Amino acid sequence: TRHLPYEERYARAHQANIRAADNYWPEPYSGRLSLFRANVQILDWHFSRALGWQTIVKDGVEITTIPGLFGNLFNQHSGPLLAEQVKAHLSRLQSNL
Repeated sequence: TRHLPYEERYARAHQANIRAADNYWPEPYSGRLSLFRANVQILDWHFSRALGWQTIVKDGVEITTIPGLFGNLFNQHSGPLLAEQVKAHLSRLQSNL
């Protein structure tokens, strides 16, 4: 698949995401959830800032906003910012053990 044109790889990934979303039903979670999200979202009006996770998480959702567009946090600009935030979050968790 590596030799397929970008458009074909993108279309396959998009279809796989649709199938995964159609087949995944999250179960209630008794802890606290850490959500890393782009600051520009199209679904805030429908799901809230927590993008719907607040409906299944018992102890709340901690939201970290990354500059960028929904669905595009892995680009050259947002990816490093996301990585920094995740590393910082994991360090805080580790220091609390």
